[in-house]
Amino acid sequence: MRDVLVDLSCPHEYDVQLIEEISSGSVSARHIYFPNPAKQTAQDGLMVKVMPSRGETWTGTFAFGYASPEALSAVLSVPDARRICVVSAGDAYVVSADDPEVWEKVESHPITSVRLIPESQLLVFADLTKLTAYGYMGRVWQTSRLSWDGLKILEVTSREIKGMAWDSPNGREVEFVVCLETGSHEGGSSPEV
Repeated sequence: MRDVLVDLSCPHEYDVQLIEEISSGSVSARHIYFPNPAKQTAQDGLMVKVMPSRGETWTGTFAFGYASPEALSAVLSVPDARRICVVSAGDAYVVSADDPEVWEKVESHPITSVRLIPESQLLVFADLTKLTAYGYMGRVWQTSRLSWDGLKILEVTSREIKGMAWDSPNGREVEFVVCLETGSHEGGSSPEV
């Protein structure tokens, strides 16, 4: 199993367990496949057993998104204590721990980094060109393109995110600053700038 970041620092009403395979003697009552829970077809992916404080235990297989070492895999608590975020090789899903039929795919791909910011009640995803923030009710904001192809989050304060973006035409990294409240930004480099 590839390295999986686990960050459950936001208050949450469930336990999780990463599993590599489901043995025939311990089959969960519910096994759900994301992103196609209705089809229930077998697929390769990150397997997570979720044990909610309310409702029955279930196992999710979250399809691998991107075949690259840069693509992140993670299991995270989110500002809503009854939801969980699973990032599987760059694709992220926010799922109700109580009812896994209620979920959404994060509008960012491939995810290379994530920052849980409990004091702002945000989960910020970085892909190769932009940042996307999710809060209690879902997506809060998404920046315009910050980079040609690669960005790094360097610092998160109570008001902003600071980082470096790849400026391809000039062959160098440039700074950017994103407002945590609105997603507006200064700096960066991209074909749109």
